[in-house]
Amino acid sequence: MLSKIRQLLKEGIITEQYSMNSVLDELKFAAKRGRGHMLAYLKNRLVWFFYPKWNITTKFPTHVDIEISNICQLNCPMCYTTTDYFKQKVKRSLLDFNLFKKAVDECKRYSVYSLRFSWRGEPLMHPRIIDMLKYAKDAGIKEVSFLTNGGNLDSNMIDQLIINNLDWITVSFDGLYDVYERYRKPLKFKETVEKLKTLQRRKKELGKQKPVLKVQTVWSAIEKDPNAYFKFMHPIVDEIAFNPEKDKRYYQEFESQAHKKDYVCPRLWQRIYVSASGNIGVCLSDVYENYVIGDLRNMTIYEAWNSEKFRTMRKKHKLGNRLDYIICRRCQAGLKRRNMTFSIDGRKIDAKSYDFS
Repeated sequence: MLSKIRQLLKEGIITEQYSMNSVLDELKFAAKRGRGHMLAYLKNRLVWFFYPKWNITTKFPTHVDIEISNICQLNCPMCYTTTDYFKQKVKRSLLDFNLFKKAVDECKRYSVYSLRFSWRGEPLMHPRIIDMLKYAKDAGIKEVSFLTNGGNLDSNMIDQLIINNLDWITVSFDGLYDVYERYRKPLKFKETVEKLKTLQRRKKELGKQKPVLKVQTVWSAIEKDPNAYFKFMHPIVDEIAFNPEKDKRYYQEFESQAHKKDYVCPRLWQRIYVSASGNIGVCLSDVYENYVIGDLRNMTIYEAWNSEKFRTMRKKHKLGNRLDYIICRRCQAGLKRRNMTFSIDGRKIDAKSYDFS
C-alpha cells in the first residue's frame, strides 16, 4: 500500500528528480506541505497527476511559475545559465512589481492553488521578494514556494520568510564539504549548513511549522557516497532529493536522437510560466523564451493558457508529434533513460539517468 502511495506522490509531480527519503518520510513531507489546507492539497495532487493522463485541461492552470529574477550571483559549473550562450541570449531581468501584482491578481480570481517564484535565476536577488510573498499570501494563494542557492538566506531573511508564511523552500545543496564548495563557489559549506539549521530552529521559536525545507543535489556531487549525503542531511531537513545530470548542450543548439517518441509531457496540463521579462510561455524547458505565447503587459494568463498555440501543442503531444517542436527536441524530459540503482540507509533506490546520445 505504501509503495502505491509513494508512486502516486512521485508520478506526475517529480518527473526528473528522485527522492532519497523513505516512503514514510515522503508521506510526512507531503503532510507538512498540505498542513492548513489538506483537502485542497490532496485535490490539487489528484488534478496534477490524473488530468494530464486523461487529457483534461482546466479552465486556468492550477500552478503558475512566476520568475521574479533570472539573475544569479553564482557561477556553478553544471548550470546552463553560466554559459556565454545563455548570457548572450537572455537579458538579465528582475520582474517588475506591478507586473507581478497583475499576475497574482489574476491567479486570485481563478483560485490558483500554488505559485513558485523560481525558474532560471536566484529569487532572493529580487529586493522585493518579501513584498511579493506577502502579496501572494494575502491573495489567498495556498502554496507559495521557491528554489534558492541559499547565498542570500541570512538570519533576517529567514525570519521574514517564516513570519510571512512561505510554504516551502528548496535549497540547492550539491554534495558535502569541499565538493559543495567546488560546485557552489564562493559559498561555504559550514555557513550554508548553519542556515538550514537556523531555518528549522527559528520555525520552532516563532511557533511556525512552515516553510517545509527540502534540499536537492546533482548526482555527480554525491555519486561516490550517496548514503553519506543522506545521513548528513536527514536530521536537518524534511526532504532530500537528487537530479540526474543535465547536458548543457540542451540549452544551446543540441538535439538528441534518444527521445521516447510516445512521451507526453504532463507540464502542458499542469502549469504555465511568466518570465522575469514578463513573457508568458508554455514550458520551463524553453529557457531562451523561443516559444512565447504573449506578454503579460497585454495578455492575460487565461488567454495564454487557452490560446490556440497552447492547445495545438497539447494536441501534438497526445498524437505523438511533440518532436515537431524544437523546444521539445532540446528538452531532457522525454529522453530515454538508463537505469541506476544504489542503496540508501539499507533501502534500494531505483532511478534513471538521461541518455544524451
